[in-house]
Amino acid sequence: MSSVDERSVQELLAKERSLSKAKALVIFSKNGFVRIEDHDMNEREVNTLVNTFCGVVSELSKLESGDSFFLGKLGNNLVYLAPISSDICFLGIFSEDANLLKLYQSMGVLSEVLKNKSGELDKILKSKKVDFLKKSQESKPVYEGEFLTPFQVDMILEEFKNEIGPAANIVFKSIVRDRGFDLRHLTKEDAYELVNRLAEKIGSLERKRKFLDISYKVIEGS
Repeated sequence: MSSVDERSVQELLAKERSLSKAKALVIFSKNGFVRIEDHDMNEREVNTLVNTFCGVVSELSKLESGDSFFLGKLGNNLVYLAPISSDICFLGIFSEDANLLKLYQSMGVLSEVLKNKSGELDKILKSKKVDFLKKSQESKPVYEGEFLTPFQVDMILEEFKNEIGPAANIVFKSIVRDRGFDLRHLTKEDAYELVNRLAEKIGSLERKRKFLDISYKVIEGS
């Protein structure tokens, strides 16, 4: 990967996913806002896993280089997570019966390749973020039917209470206030940001993933 653009990165991920038999390989910014990916999974499941790990990117990047990765089981998947920089992370998702040694070796090599191109990757992701924001501003206005109902908002709060207990109300109100959300007119876009920020307050990765999965279904009305 001598010269780096989004297409070349996607081609690299596709090649490596085929060789490693990964379910998904994802490069994402620490807030999960934009990413480059190759996968054959349900999009919602990929979103859930990416957002599960968003809050730990900065912490991982502070570790010694030899320890700066996570490899373990989450739900029915094996996951490999490694920081590419303080703002970018690499995630590999595999079936639970994958060979751990081969996975560790192949993903370690790929992570090093990506780290050597972290500057270019940062520019690509920032460019994607600008494009995303521009398209959002140019998109159609939000109509009444696109707001979450009070029942949906209550369901998200109740699920959050199940995960962190009595402090949930205080944390929930604090995030809503700090982000300026109007719960009476909460768009899906804002709802996704809200649940992602709530998920950062859940310590267990497994419980965080469960909360995100349920909340996404609530937002989509499924």
